[in-house]
Amino acid sequence: MASSSNDPHRQSSSSSTSPPHVVEDEPYDVTECVWDHRRPFWHHAAAGSTAGVMEHVFIYPLDNIKTNLQVDRLGQRISFLEVYRALKVRGIVEGFFRGCSSIAGACIPAHIGLFGVYEITKYKFITGSSVPLSEAQLVQRGALCGAAGQLAHDLVLTPFDVIKQRIQLGCYKSVRTAITGLLKEEGPQSFYRSFPVTLAMNMPYGSIMIATNEFGKRKLGIEHLREADEVKDQLGWFFLSAGFAGSFAALCTQPLDVTKTRLQTQTCLQTCDIERCATIAVTPKYRGFIDTVGTIWRSEGFVAFFRGSSARAIISFPAAAISWGTYEIVKSLL
Repeated sequence: MASSSNDPHRQSSSSSTSPPHVVEDEPYDVTECVWDHRRPFWHHAAAGSTAGVMEHVFIYPLDNIKTNLQVDRLGQRISFLEVYRALKVRGIVEGFFRGCSSIAGACIPAHIGLFGVYEITKYKFITGSSVPLSEAQLVQRGALCGAAGQLAHDLVLTPFDVIKQRIQLGCYKSVRTAITGLLKEEGPQSFYRSFPVTLAMNMPYGSIMIATNEFGKRKLGIEHLREADEVKDQLGWFFLSAGFAGSFAALCTQPLDVTKTRLQTQTCLQTCDIERCATIAVTPKYRGFIDTVGTIWRSEGFVAFFRGSSARAIISFPAAAISWGTYEIVKSLL
């Protein structure tokens, strides 16, 4: 009897007269219309921030390689192995993890926004639905949840992503020098110059990733698992579903990722040597999304939009798996 009173979800489920997700004899909570009251917001915030840090730290070396593959090196083409060897010479910290501090802290509020908005919209459009959803409806509503979550994420993370990529390329040595250098050479608009194309990439990415992941979880029979023991028993399937969804979404949005990288790093490299970079105050090469796409197409051809696609697909599988798998397990443990 005591366990029944301590479990609101079980109590509401056992009542034949109470509607779903409503607990009898409890004061009305205005957040119930948008939030699953079984978990307080801080549970999602803690799980989301942990997932964000785990994701960015573990895949950072691959992200560094991807940035170096996509950047414009004044016409020079370099391979995956060339980038790897050049970074290896610098060492683990100054090579593969250079600039990691710029993103490690920023990903905490960014992922709180991502998972918080995702949970709110998911409860409103999916789990809080009074009628069962078809697979087509699940995909459509999952896409909406993913786009909303990515918007909240990118509002916070975009300026730090610009700083991270400049440091990855060796154009600046620290977050402080990157901020002061960007303000002096390109102005405050440089931090959000790529924001339109970032949204144009990440909102479709989030839509495809979440929709594919929700569809995958339903097909694997794990979409309703909540308890820690259940989630741990099926954790491999959570990782697999999220990883596949991340890689699929990455391949679909690869041309936009190349465009975003060019906008964020366009005035950075003034030499073709990956091991030695220098910067001077110059006029930005690309003026916006349309201009960037047109310039890349005319000077480098269609293939340039898929440069680094294998690296990004490789990155996206463990990134999505670690992020969403960590989120599910931390949330269930809380």
